[in-house]
Amino acid sequence: MSIFTTQAIVLAKKPLFNETDRLYILYSENYGQLEAQVKAAALSSSKLAGSLEPVSLVEAMIIRGKRHETIGGVQLLKRFSYPDLFAWTLVSLAREVFVKLMRPGVIEKELYHKLFLYLEALEQPLSRLAQRTLALRFIWQMVAILGFGPVFDGYQKFDLSKASEKLLKWCLGPKDRGLPLDSSSSTRLARGLQVKDNLLQELEDFTQKYLKQLVEQDLYSFKFLNYA
Repeated sequence: MSIFTTQAIVLAKKPLFNETDRLYILYSENYGQLEAQVKAAALSSSKLAGSLEPVSLVEAMIIRGKRHETIGGVQLLKRFSYPDLFAWTLVSLAREVFVKLMRPGVIEKELYHKLFLYLEALEQPLSRLAQRTLALRFIWQMVAILGFGPVFDGYQKFDLSKASEKLLKWCLGPKDRGLPLDSSSSTRLARGLQVKDNLLQELEDFTQKYLKQLVEQDLYSFKFLNYA
């Protein structure tokens, strides 16, 4: 058994066989994705569960056993808060993609920072076009960092107009064209983005199909984008 402490973003929680226990999925800069249990987390008397709600930044003490990991202590550092349901839906989509594509123990420090900046940027009062553009860029940069393509080599063909393919390449652009280094510049950039609705819709449809092939199932959060 080993014990370590790390800052992590809480991505999701799931019920376990015991109806009061919960499995929490966290992403840490130094340890990658962690899946750790909390006993009796569903009980109102649980001291840990209140600080482990999804979309929170925490300092967690992880107890690593032979069979599974357990959260032994937690300090809430930040609870992300969003201005409207649409922003929450985009956050849920990013979380769902993240959980389905990542594997425990895979460490991607760059992706941890991009996730934090994305969650922070969507806290700001942005237009829906800016929110949607930020979401697409984050998702495609995540896909690229994890090595799932796409590759523009002349052989792989995409069912996209030239304008949408150009937008996709921009989403996949180098670091200096990716999510900025701080949340204030993320907000300024998002407010200044000028992308037409039909162009975003085409790339969103393509993104949904592409991700479905990657994870081999529909993404639940995509169903709510048109209703949020």
